[in-house]
Amino acid sequence: MTKLKQIFFAGIFVIVPIGLSIFIIVWLLSILDQFVAPVFDKIIHLHVPGIGLITLILFILGAGAIATNVLGQKLILLIEKIFGKLPAFGSIYKTTKALMQAFSPDSQAAFKKVVLVEHPKKGTYQIGFITKETSITTGKERSEKMIAVYLPTNHLYLGDVFIFNKTDVKETNLSIQQGIQIILSAGSALPKDLNTKNND
Repeated sequence: MTKLKQIFFAGIFVIVPIGLSIFIIVWLLSILDQFVAPVFDKIIHLHVPGIGLITLILFILGAGAIATNVLGQKLILLIEKIFGKLPAFGSIYKTTKALMQAFSPDSQAAFKKVVLVEHPKKGTYQIGFITKETSITTGKERSEKMIAVYLPTNHLYLGDVFIFNKTDVKETNLSIQQGIQIILSAGSALPKDLNTKNND
């Protein structure tokens, strides 16, 4: 019975993530179809299964094509200025864009490196992402090299930015993708060997 219970629970841990993922994908596709399918039904008088997904892919490709040419970039800047002036929508748009830019490898706002810092107390390490290097002048002639580190809290998209002394930040051998995976997996994706070095 003990062995049977182990096999049963092992099966649950395999089926639930797969089943939940399939359910969410099917649910999202059905929502897209509900909005898009009636329009195509009126135009071509034919119901095409999955037309919502096809339309979404074409829309994303179209937006990408616009964003990668000069005229398109000017149009996007104009739209961003308009959105930025809207009281509620502007703040939501700016926050969402900043989050997306953080994961873009071509953006200057992207995460630079995965690091370890002693936080919230000495002897306790937390995984963070370098976002910017700066310097703080504490006197007329004294300037310290500092590093801005984003530390996720209970979710990748929720966290705080701390300014650490450069010598207190330990670089790791992890890629940005590996660091994100560790956060999203609640630490279960952490490798057995984690090499670090000081930012001297």
